[in-house]
Amino acid sequence: MKKGLLLSLCMIYFGSIAQQYDPMMPAYFMKKPVAKESAKVKQKTYYQVNQIFLGEHDRRAIVNGEIVRKGDWIRSARVVAIEKDKVLLKQSGKILTLHIEDKIPRVRTN
Repeated sequence: MKKGLLLSLCMIYFGSIAQQYDPMMPAYFMKKPVAKESAKVKQKTYYQVNQIFLGEHDRRAIVNGEIVRKGDWIRSARVVAIEKDKVLLKQSGKILTLHIEDKIPRVRTN
């Protein structure tokens, strides 16, 4: 009687361990935990001024590798102004000031 009870308990225990992970099971059968927090995390958008071009009648800037003018959109921000050393963006009602890095050469057009 004791041997039968011990044997049945061992079978139940090892059976539950065997069902936990099967390396041969296809990926679409495996249950993946859903991370609720990862869906709520917003990625911050970073902007970098690469160059500023100041012409007589036109001002342009290269922000994140894209050429923009006043009024253009870059990602979720609108270009408000382009000055000799900075670019002003408006994003979600806030003004972002992007300064050109000192190590990038300034280009002057006349």
